Amino acid sequence: MDLSFTNDKKRLNVRVAAIIEHNHKYLVINDHHAFYNYLIGGRIHQFEDSLNALKRELLEELDEVPHDIRLCITYESFFKERTLGIFYHELGYVYHVVLNSDSPFLSKKETTVNGNSFFWSQLDGLIEPKFIMDYIKENGIPDQVVHLISNEINSFK
Repeated sequence: MDLSFTNDKKRLNVRVAAIIEHNHKYLVINDHHAFYNYLIGGRIHQFEDSLNALKRELLEELDEVPHDIRLCITYESFFKERTLGIFYHELGYVYHVVLNSDSPFLSKKETTVNGNSFFWSQLDGLIEPKFIMDYIKENGIPDQVVHLISNEINSFK
């Protein structure tokens, strides 16, 4: 069961994501359901820790299990999701991930897996969550865990 609860067009969501950088570009996903590209990852399941959730998501989405994984960002985010049109209160864990040297993603500009498009994007592209990518653009991928808060809405209406 996902750690996600929706009531009256408001959603509490607990998510994990991967920052995968290679040659100054970042591996992102477009699942063809959203109008934007975003960091690879997904919802954490009930009674699942964030590291194992990330490993599960990477296996499901990339069919890979990288061994170089490090927590670098935790966050709280308040926003209106454009595709569904609902308000989110999202708690998240972002891990810096280095793909294994034999990963097929390292040698291709774009890869399609299970109908999802994965491709390398520069930081000047539109990658969600934007506040995380803006932080990385300004400061780089943090060596120590940082906590970010983003409030794109004043209140849930």
